[in-house]
Amino acid sequence: RDSFNVSSVSDDGTGDYRTTFTSAMVNDDYACPLGSAVSNDFVDNTDIATTAVTVKLFNLAGSQVDNDPATFSIVGDLA
Repeated sequence: RDSFNVSSVSDDGTGDYRTTFTSAMVNDDYACPLGSAVSNDFVDNTDIATTAVTVKLFNLAGSQVDNDPATFSIVGDLA
């Protein structure tokens, strides 16, 4: 639960989170591995930009859900 290069995390609705970076990434081709603590839920990064990423959580029926914890990391180069 570190926050290197994270300036903010916003809760934009059920299962919808946007993380804004302190420093931009060099491009939007970085990797964003995701995970969920609930085995029946899955996560998706739906909006990848050099300054932020949006992560959404879904159940098997396709409805967005909140769960704790949902995790992700960013693997790439800073600009």
